[in-house]
Amino acid sequence: MATRKSPQPCLVTIGHMHLLMPAEQGMAMLKLLQHVVECARESYSWPERFQAGAAPRVEFKLLDPSQIDLVPERAAPVSRTRKNLLLEG
Repeated sequence: MATRKSPQPCLVTIGHMHLLMPAEQGMAMLKLLQHVVECARESYSWPERFQAGAAPRVEFKLLDPSQIDLVPERAAPVSRTRKNLLLEG
């Protein structure tokens, strides 16, 4: 009986945001990100205008599965039957 091997995890960092994903998808993301630049939306302009900036800092790092800890409350999927709590002010 063959065991199913889990994919190699990686960490993709874009600026200050860290994203954990399978390495295959991480490499595909890097390929897409090689053509992007950061931008800022100009306030109070109509139609909308954007100022193009520099390329963001992008990093790719392979991880060992033992380096990843799952936070229990984030590991379980949210129940679709759970009612949303509405706060009244």
